[in-house]
Amino acid sequence: MDAPCAPAEERQTCLFPTAPAHRPSFFSSLSPQEFVDVSNQMYIVHLKYKDSGFHKFKWRNLGDLGFNKYNACILLTEIRADIEGLAAANLTDDEINISQKILKQANNGGTKEETYKRGYPSREQIIDFASRYKIFTEEVAYEILEDFCMVMKIRDSNFFIRGVIDTFKSVQQTKSI
Repeated sequence: MDAPCAPAEERQTCLFPTAPAHRPSFFSSLSPQEFVDVSNQMYIVHLKYKDSGFHKFKWRNLGDLGFNKYNACILLTEIRADIEGLAAANLTDDEINISQKILKQANNGGTKEETYKRGYPSREQIIDFASRYKIFTEEVAYEILEDFCMVMKIRDSNFFIRGVIDTFKSVQQTKSI
């Protein structure tokens, strides 16, 4: 059996290809171990707050049907994992900035509205929030939800935000906000 990254003439495919020199890779800003550490930290935050399970499944399905409230709830779980996971990984602001810009390029960008419709923050928001905050609080939730309301053209933003935060809090096992 061929080694995963044997020279091209000795193998048919490479299981772990490297990026061409002209195209930066996420790994160019972090070592592979640092990348794994960052990914693990975000996953651990999701586990800490029990972000998987029926409620997230329900939120995802209702969000896919166009219910903004549930996309906003998913948005809160994701930005919390980004903020607290990147803080736990001890990345510098420069490392956060570089890695998120590379990931944006690799993911073909996306407008804030497009990412909100999927329940995710934009890469720019991850850079901004993870650089300014180390823990997720209700104030952070309000800040991102106010932007969500503006971008998604939510009419009664105060009512919407309160409803999202109440729904979000109702399923949290560990107090976050």
